[in-house]
Amino acid sequence: SSNQKLFSYLKKPDVIEELVKWSLTEDYRDHPKYLKLVNSAVTVFTNSKLFQQIALENETFLNMIQNFINTTPQSSRVCGHFNRIINSIILGTKGDFIEKLNNLQSFLINNITDMALKDLFVFLSTEFSESFSFNTELLIHLVKSINYDNCLFVVSTIREIIYIDTTLKKFFDSEELIDHLFKIAIETSKSRPLLATELFRLLKNFKELSYYIHVLKKFVDTYEYQDNFSLPYAISIFNKLTPEMFDLFFDPKSCTMLTEAIYE
Repeated sequence: SSNQKLFSYLKKPDVIEELVKWSLTEDYRDHPKYLKLVNSAVTVFTNSKLFQQIALENETFLNMIQNFINTTPQSSRVCGHFNRIINSIILGTKGDFIEKLNNLQSFLINNITDMALKDLFVFLSTEFSESFSFNTELLIHLVKSINYDNCLFVVSTIREIIYIDTTLKKFFDSEELIDHLFKIAIETSKSRPLLATELFRLLKNFKELSYYIHVLKKFVDTYEYQDNFSLPYAISIFNKLTPEMFDLFFDPKSCTMLTEAIYE
């Protein structure tokens, strides 16, 4: 930190630009020492608080970070580098850097299938919830983004958030949010039982919320059980039995989860 000549060199716009390119693009992936130099470039941004402060005052750096958010990442590798850099700077600025980034929430939700960006969403939601504007509106946005490709990632994200900080569960107490989870769970129970299973399991976490019973009543009478492996979890949610359920209970071929759900 006492090497002023080094920092005077590093803060030059063209040098900052080169470091960001190595860190957040794959422009140089054909370089024979690509992996080694990429790691070194990322380390420059994450190991020196003084250099981070220099970078935060550099328009080139801020513009390139924002451009990364505004475009589709080139690979999971650069998403990992983005996580490391942003995580480190946000910790160093105690969350203030979040305010400099536009559309960060939407960017992370749109790319939630990348593990590094999913982890960053969870980190910001639980450690800097106020700066990240973590609220019910954000969660509705997250839940409404669910599709066949990202469903398990969204469910995993929500699970991790409420596991890390149970006080955040109050933000899920929304009729619109719970209603959407029920609708997509019912829809996927017919075509994607694995996704339905995870959605039903997730819904069990919200049984104590005030809107849960209200929304459940909208679907309980019309829902038709599906004969697939989401059935035990659907039974545990809707808590209704049909004559066929009793037959399954006494069927020796029924799985343990199914018989336990019927018993309960």
